[in-house]
This record gives sequence, structure tokens and C-alpha cells, in this order.
Amino acid sequence: MPKSNDEESNESFSQIPLLSAENYPEWILRMKIHLRHVGLLDICTTPSPAVPDADYKRKMYDAVNIIAGKLSSPSFMEVVNSDNELDPYLIWNKINSHFGMKAATIKAKVWLEFTRIPFDGDLKSFTSACRKSLNELESVDPQIPPDVLVCCILGKIPKRYHHLVDPLIHDQFIIQSPHNTLTRIEQFDPRQDQKAL
Repeated sequence: MPKSNDEESNESFSQIPLLSAENYPEWILRMKIHLRHVGLLDICTTPSPAVPDADYKRKMYDAVNIIAGKLSSPSFMEVVNSDNELDPYLIWNKINSHFGMKAATIKAKVWLEFTRIPFDGDLKSFTSACRKSLNELESVDPQIPPDVLVCCILGKIPKRYHHLVDPLIHDQFIIQSPHNTLTRIEQFDPRQDQKAL
């Protein structure tokens, strides 16, 4: 039997951890997914009207309630105050400026984690680890050009796979997106060439 919207919403909400400095990349992605699912993401990412109507106010209060419910006590005290407690847009911006976009140390940490992903010989586990790390990178908006990310990914693949990797750098569809690159890498069949074995 399919789940109801309420059940899906509750399950989505329960998967969001309490926000801390260490889990911001995961938290922001999960929170965006949940807020989008319940139709409140725009309320958090768009300035409120000067005089919101009753329906808009209700949505604002719902969004504040959802966000506040997933803040640890220290995080709550760092981002919520009497100036923003009723406005999800202001809270959202405070969270992002405090934990995310302007936090150079978090960007550096997430970038270093991405650059340290090893190639362990298994293409599937490698692409899975890269995807997870790319999602975290995108959540902190490091402004790294996609082609640089693609080169970082391709540079991790050992020489025995170069016969498969080298043609990718000539494919504009692949070189413009690290996600397209990972999808193509997942399609590799190392048995195509005995050198890859």
C-alpha cells in the first residue's frame, strides 16, 4: 500500500539530523528536500512580503517550526533571535551564513574530503563516494568550475583505465558536468580491454 503524503512527510522529517557545524552539508540537503516536499522551500528562500496575508503567515510559522525542530540547542541559540524568530527567510539566511556559504572552514573541509577520495579499484564504490561528496560540495557552494571537478575525478582513476578515461575529455557533455562524468564512469566495462584487468 502506498504511503500517504503525511507518512512520507513524517519519514522525510525524521531523517533530518539536528543541525551542527559538522553535519551542515547533509542537514541543508535533507532540509531542502523536506521543505520542498511540504511546499515551504520558497517561503524560506524568498523575502517575505511587507504585509503577508494570513495564509502566507501560516506558511511562515510552519516553516519556522520545521526548521527550529531540527536545530540543536547550540545551533538554535546561534541562529534564532527576537529579530528573526517569525521569519523563515531570515533564519534560513542566518543558518547559511553561519554554517554554510560564508564559512570558509566548512568549504575547505568539504573540498579536502572530496580531493581525498581514493580509488579503491571498484568503479561503483568510487562513483558512489564521489556523488556523495559532490552533493556536500554543492551544498556549501564552493564555486569550483565543473570542468575542474571533472578533472579531479578523472585524475583519480589509475593508469590501467586510461584507455576508457582519455576519450571522455573530448566529450563536451561529459566535461561540463561532474555528474555526467560519474554516470559515464559507471558504464565502464573493464573487460573491454585486457590492460584494464
